Amino acid sequence: LMGPSGSGKTYTALALASALGSSTAVIEAVHGHASKYADQFDFHTCPPLTYCSPEALVAALAECAAQGYATVIVDPYTLFWSGHGGVLEQVDDASKRGAGGNKSGWNEVRPRERRMWEALFAYPGHVIVTFRSKTDYHLEADEQGRHAMRRFGGKPEHRDGAEYEFNFVGAMDSDNTLVVVKALSADLSGAVVPRPGAEFAARVRDWLQDGEPFTP
Repeated sequence: LMGPSGSGKTYTALALASALGSSTAVIEAVHGHASKYADQFDFHTCPPLTYCSPEALVAALAECAAQGYATVIVDPYTLFWSGHGGVLEQVDDASKRGAGGNKSGWNEVRPRERRMWEALFAYPGHVIVTFRSKTDYHLEADEQGRHAMRRFGGKPEHRDGAEYEFNFVGAMDSDNTLVVVKALSADLSGAVVPRPGAEFAARVRDWLQDGEPFTP
């Protein structure tokens, strides 16, 4: 789920998680962000991560798997890219050290990033991540012809194309409207859903449960 601040990513992630599995864990990179929804959803939060290194996320996912959580939310995943201890900060530190004779630092850090992605996709359950998007503003006219600035989510703050590694991608705007950017389902692909909640979460669940088990 990607969108600007205030677009409803955390709420929507919790709504989806509640429909997908019997238990939910939230790996928080912003302390207390998910807790404001504790009266609406049943979930547990891991101790908030203040140092958002790839290794920290790998360890948190392993702990959630050991505890048997059916669904894990990483909120926001963006900070493991651009936050304190994230990929970009580690690349910058490695570059300053001239690690491995590579001034860019990527030779040292890229394997760590790769292990983080592998841990996400190897999790034995559902994984939902939120991406912060760069905020764009556009002047729009309402039905009465009055103009006002409206906030939109632009490019997600992560490696180019990272969002398309996932099976489902939804973009949210400041009006809490979700647009399905990617879904391997004719029913969901391109759907526009104002304030997605339990009903939309059930549609996603039904899509994931559709089909018959593979028989070799």
